[in-house]
Amino acid sequence: MKTRSFWRFGTLLRLTAALVLLGGLSGITATADLDQLTVTVLYDNIPFDNSLKTHWGFSCLLEKGSTRILFDTGANSDTLLSNVKALKLDLARLDAVVFSHVHADHTGGYGGLPPRVLTESPVYVPQSFPADLKQQLRAIEVHDTMVLPDGDFRTTGELPDGPLTEQALIVKTRRGLVVLTGCAHPGIVNIVRRVKEISGEKIYLVMGGFHLLQTPSGEVEKITKELRALGVERVSPSHCTGEAAIEMFKREYGTDFVANGVGKVIHVDGGPESD
Repeated sequence: MKTRSFWRFGTLLRLTAALVLLGGLSGITATADLDQLTVTVLYDNIPFDNSLKTHWGFSCLLEKGSTRILFDTGANSDTLLSNVKALKLDLARLDAVVFSHVHADHTGGYGGLPPRVLTESPVYVPQSFPADLKQQLRAIEVHDTMVLPDGDFRTTGELPDGPLTEQALIVKTRRGLVVLTGCAHPGIVNIVRRVKEISGEKIYLVMGGFHLLQTPSGEVEKITKELRALGVERVSPSHCTGEAAIEMFKREYGTDFVANGVGKVIHVDGGPESD
């Protein structure tokens, strides 16, 4: 009788251990779904890697797990493809192209992308894009916030700036949300507020053009503090932000400021960051 009881007790222990192990594996799997995000700036008027070409405009490649998304395409394909080649990257397979807004310094490089991308990769554009351009791109129109096929990526939806609308791209990571802006015509603070409204999650990093080139210094200082108050942990402004404004963000954010420009590579989710 004692032997049988001991055997049953041993079986119960093994079953309990198995359930604990499965629970642990389940947690590991859930965590592993949030792969490291790598953002590579392919096109910018601000230099970072001096071996690359600078030109007015913006484009970056986002890679997370097996997902590859191109955010904007700069002003011309020659500069874009030259930098892609120098960085030893390949754009032949993209899961999506996302345009922030219609201005040529963000859309002009699209026509030089590999044929497979031009015929197969979905293109997400603000609904306000001209009808002929949307037809040419075979575009997916975005009005409200939209989750991309990889659930870790979504857009803010259209944000107005007079007749122009713009969308930003949001990426979910272990450290918090990463927000990519093209020019932030609707206002960088308004974009961040929209992201908070959509998600309610912590914002780890905001990067891209902040559209502050001609903004008075007093207003820029106010914006840097507003982003702090909204919980933006790190910033990495470039493109149309302006040198003076970039310096003000650098002073406000200190070690949480991330230098940006063409050739910059940022790893989020535990990888070393290339400052």
